[in-house]
Formats: sequence, structure tokens, C-alpha cells
Amino acid sequence: ANPSGDVDPIAFATGKDIAIAADGTFSIGLGDVVVPAMASPTGTPVPAKLTFVAKIAPEGGFCGSIEGFVPDFKADLKGSTFRGVKWTATIPSDYAVSCPGAGAVVYEGIKACPKLTAGNNAMKSAIFDRSFELYLPAAATATDGTKLPVVFLYHGNTGNALGIIKETAWDTAAAGKAILVVPNTTASVDGSKPVLDWRFAEKVFDLNNRELVFFDDLRKCLAEQYAVDAKRIYVTGMSAGGLMSTFLAANRSEVIAAAAPLSGGYLHDWPSTTHKVPFLYTWGGAGDEAYGQDFNKLALAILASFKAVGQLHADCNHGLGHEIPVKFSVQQWDWLSAFTLDTKGDPHAGKLPAGFPTWCTPAL
Repeated sequence: ANPSGDVDPIAFATGKDIAIAADGTFSIGLGDVVVPAMASPTGTPVPAKLTFVAKIAPEGGFCGSIEGFVPDFKADLKGSTFRGVKWTATIPSDYAVSCPGAGAVVYEGIKACPKLTAGNNAMKSAIFDRSFELYLPAAATATDGTKLPVVFLYHGNTGNALGIIKETAWDTAAAGKAILVVPNTTASVDGSKPVLDWRFAEKVFDLNNRELVFFDDLRKCLAEQYAVDAKRIYVTGMSAGGLMSTFLAANRSEVIAAAAPLSGGYLHDWPSTTHKVPFLYTWGGAGDEAYGQDFNKLALAILASFKAVGQLHADCNHGLGHEIPVKFSVQQWDWLSAFTLDTKGDPHAGKLPAGFPTWCTPAL
């Protein structure tokens, strides 16, 4: 469970009696455990330290909060919720993960935008203080009808906006051609660092997911203040940022023209959408692993999903493990920029733009 969503259910046995206070409260200290792959959002076992602080629920079962730590992600679980129910062979898809009234919140989109300027910016979005880096070409303030595409770039776990810009050189690749938006994750939620930074593992979307609200708020504020081409919005990112950019393309497909995640993936059933976002999908092969997670497994799963639903995609297996290929943002831009929301088919005609490495395969 997490502060505003859920993961797959986990069954456990303590092997000992649990002392329950007169008011129905108790705690279950599990110590060092391993969340199995089938219950992990990334499909890879995750070591954790867990304590369940609970209370017997009037309607049966028990619920409460989780105290613990996930060493691989350096993440505090403070603020997470859970609900214990009697085991059954089939878990309903709408199972609760909290006590009544303690579940996911619903956020509102931003009403009044702050003035956005080149460099570091701050805004309040979905009740959280957020920051992001903004790169504005001169044409962003043009009054001659020129409109610029927008690239959203997401950093990896424990990273930040300035770090991912340096690692990818997207500021150079997009220079003069596009508005570049590079969000930072929330610094903390309820006093703790968010698990996996971005909220791509949650089963709550839209106004329950603070990152989707933040993305919507950024688009709204940019469109109000600069010459934005709303039909040419692109997303990319590395690792956790690759997962987040894939999550965005799946759940904001009506506004995203194309996506180019690096070592990303999708942790839910692929949605059925009217606009199937084209993907330039890049990963590092069998050695693509970080934080104990198998990104090669995630890559193969997402590529299988693309093929199953007829999603146009090109794939690039650079074989370097969990790394960002040098200057690959230039090729990413060349591929992405050919797409608009109105594009039918493959504008690259089944080929790759000039200068692409041999480890990339044209659109399928």
C-alpha cells in the first residue's frame, strides 16, 4: 500500500499470537521481509522492513498504517495504509487498502497559475509544493502565430531535474526547437520521501494521482503564458522517469503526441485508448537492473503489450545496462518531433531518421 493508492495484495503469517489492546489496536512487527515478485509493482522481489499498526474494524478484518523502510529505494513508508481481510482464493479487483475515510484523496486542478519563467519555478499543485526547470526558446513568446512543441523530461529515483538534464543533454537537443519542462518529484509527503518518487505504481489515476494533476497543471499554465503547440506534447525520462513517462502516455494519451522512455515500463494492464501513443522505447538489455529491479523484464513486457494492441513503436536495446546512451536525446528528438496528435501511421515510413544507432529497430 502507499499514501494514495495500492499495490497487489500480500498474504503473510506471523507464527505468533498478537496482543490486542482493549480498544482493538495492535501492531505486527515483521522485521526484515521480502515482498515477492507477484506482489511487487515492478515484478521483482523487494526487501523491506515492515511494521503494521492496526485496529480491529467494526465490520470485520483490520486496517491501519504501515511503518517501515525499503532499502533498495531508500524510501520511508510512513503514511502508507493497508487493510487486512480474511483470505480468499480470489481477491476482488476493488479491494480496499485503508480504513473508511483514510483512502485516496481527490485533488483539484490549479485555478490560478504563477508566472512561469526560464530556469527554476515553483507552484502549488494537488496541495503539494512542486518545483521544475523550464527551458524557453525565444519563439516561446512569439506573437506571429508560431507555436512550439513541449517536451516533459522526468528524472530517475533519488534524482532531480538538474541531474537528468545533465545526464541526457535534452537542453541541447531541444534548444531553440521546443519548450523543455523538467519536473522535480515532491521533496516529501507527510514527512517522508515518496516511494519510487513518481506515482506510476498506483491504481488510482486522474484526480487521485498527484503526478497526473501536476502534469495537467503544467500544461495549463504553459498554454496560458506561452506559444504552445498543444498537438505536439512529448514525454521522456529515465528509470523511474521512464516508468513515469510511460504511465503518462498510457493515462494522458489524448494529449501526448509521442513518448520516448528510457528503461521504463508500465505496471498495470495496458489501457484501451482512442489515441495509441507512438513509442520510441529504449533500454539496456539483460543487464538493465537498478535498485534490485529487472528493467529488462519490464521492457519485454511493455513491448509485448504494444504488439498485442497494435501500438506503433520503435525499440532500441543499447545493451549498456541501466545507462543513458550518450547524446541519444538528439535521436529521440528527431523521432518524436515528426509526430502530432493528428498523425496517422508512421511519418518515418518504417525507417529511422538519419544518424540512428544500429541497435535500434524501426517502427512496428
